[in-house]
Amino acid sequence: MAINRFETCVIVVRIVQHSVKQDLSQTHLAFAAIHPRRQKGAITPWIFIPRASGFTEAISFHIGCESQDEIDHYWERLSDGGLEQACGWLKDKFGVSWQVVPSALIDMLSDPDPEKASRVTNAMLQMTKIDIAELERARDGGV
Repeated sequence: MAINRFETCVIVVRIVQHSVKQDLSQTHLAFAAIHPRRQKGAITPWIFIPRASGFTEAISFHIGCESQDEIDHYWERLSDGGLEQACGWLKDKFGVSWQVVPSALIDMLSDPDPEKASRVTNAMLQMTKIDIAELERARDGGV
């Protein structure tokens, strides 16, 4: 069964070290998708992608969060030793790109009132880690 871009899947990511000396040139990215329609616990086989000269944004992962606590949790752990970037993007210590954003962001950005959507967009463009309360203030005209 193919997973299309509109279906929900959870990406499980781990970095596999092949060297005791922590030689990052020998690091591989391994991931598997868990599909919600499959039986509980069914996982596709691990796929290993050799890290030749570093990761690029061509490989990136999205984490949709339901609360600010979730955003803070993933942001702190993934950005530790990495690089924080604009609009909820970051690179972890291995150079893998992640976007940590609230699930409600799409609704705010696609508000039927173009003024509200514009205020949310402008607020988001000023952020690295997304702040839900700040986006809501902007949407409601409080910024």
